[in-house]
Amino acid sequence: MKKILLSLLGVVFFLALSVSSVQASEVFGTYDLTVGGEQTYSEIDENGDLSSITVAEDQGLLRLANKAYTISKSGSGWHVSYKIGVSNNNITNAYGLNAVATRGSFTSSSLHKISNKKAQWSGRYKSGLFANNVSCTATISGKNLNVG
Repeated sequence: MKKILLSLLGVVFFLALSVSSVQASEVFGTYDLTVGGEQTYSEIDENGDLSSITVAEDQGLLRLANKAYTISKSGSGWHVSYKIGVSNNNITNAYGLNAVATRGSFTSSSLHKISNKKAQWSGRYKSGLFANNVSCTATISGKNLNVG
């Protein structure tokens, strides 16, 4: 009975170590809203995986004061994109979510406008036995759009 209990505790301990979390609280890149265009940022995350974020100003019939931006982020085995509307340096809406797992799967995925200055996509990505919390946050600070 002790061997079975120790084996079960070992499995639970292994699974607890397997579940990790990727935090997006740090700024990945800073996009200057006054410059516009498209900018891409890349980094190696704590798991050694290459992640990249692209912010692109959408060209359309919108008035100069009201613009839309597409934010895209890719990680190891997944990519996501969504749009935010910006007016007078405030986020007016977040929409157009497209989250794709190229390996593994998403067990959850949601996009929210949190405030006039912040929008966030968050999801739970599972690949094999490993599950990660993943996210992509857009925050307006002054005339900059910080992404992470």
